[in-house]
Amino acid sequence: MARISPGKTARESVGARFLMFSTLPAGAGTGITHDNTTESARHTELRERLGMATYFADPYSSYQRGGNENRNGAIRRHLPKRTRIDPSMADEIQAIVDEITTVPCACSATAPRPRHSPTNCYH
Repeated sequence: MARISPGKTARESVGARFLMFSTLPAGAGTGITHDNTTESARHTELRERLGMATYFADPYSSYQRGGNENRNGAIRRHLPKRTRIDPSMADEIQAIVDEITTVPCACSATAPRPRHSPTNCYH
């Protein structure tokens, strides 16, 4: 699931997130952890409009957003930093996200079953 924000303002960011999360089935989008950036200033709109819990990681604590950081790293294999991303690339971005999501993960065979979930185990 991906959505390109047309800009870096809080309004544009929350608009893109709303469009992305509003397509989820009821109960699927229960919460989101935001970056501590100005783009997240209007995070309460997601809580009010979609009923999503909103959280923030502590500053300089990317480990608190491990799944997100892992996904960003996987996307960066396809789109290096400083790559200009614009709305015309929506299909390409979605193809990258689909590829990353469908790649089987390498998890320990002895790991408990919940760790094999596609939301917390990537290649």
